[in-house]
Amino acid sequence: MRRQEETVAVLDGTIHQLESRNFTRGEGQADRGAIGLALARHMWDHTRVTEDDEAAVQATASTPPELRIEVMGSSDDYEVNLELDALARTLLSADGIVQQKLDEIATIMGETERVMMCMARVTRQVSRNGDDTGVMMKTNARFITSHPDLVDRHFIAVSGDRMVSAARGYRRRVEQASDRIPALAARRDEYLELGRTRVVAELTAGEPESGDES
Repeated sequence: MRRQEETVAVLDGTIHQLESRNFTRGEGQADRGAIGLALARHMWDHTRVTEDDEAAVQATASTPPELRIEVMGSSDDYEVNLELDALARTLLSADGIVQQKLDEIATIMGETERVMMCMARVTRQVSRNGDDTGVMMKTNARFITSHPDLVDRHFIAVSGDRMVSAARGYRRRVEQASDRIPALAARRDEYLELGRTRVVAELTAGEPESGDES
């Protein structure tokens, strides 16, 4: 199975919209590198937060559809906009192309300070076409920052919350299976210990061995 970032656009209208912004390559292929670089540059110019100020985060962060409209434009076709939004979300994932391109933008701008793309929950009027017909709702938005406290809250802690949620889900599955399948009841503690061991192994991967001072 190909990675999500390698999927291609389905609708002709999507390719036409991307072509109008010079974001295609080859035979109707979306140029993800070019789109990612353009998104990173737009975020550098418009979504950067330098102080530990949640009000500034709320005012500055942009949703994937907002970023898509600014960089890739908008179509009269609702389905095309949906596909463009899906492409934007893929590129704007925590470890996606835009996150990678921010270092390239810093080099282009002649800055040595590195930034992180982070995510915050914001209240926005959500519309596929960028008009005033959308409804107000809570949604995820992206911004960039080098402030350690913002990166802590809006990048690291978010992943930590997901890890805890995944651990709870794993425990519930083990307990449910143990309750329903008597043959698995004796393995309950073994499964839980296996889960704990695997998580600890991932969290400590790359740490120096005991006595290693390098």
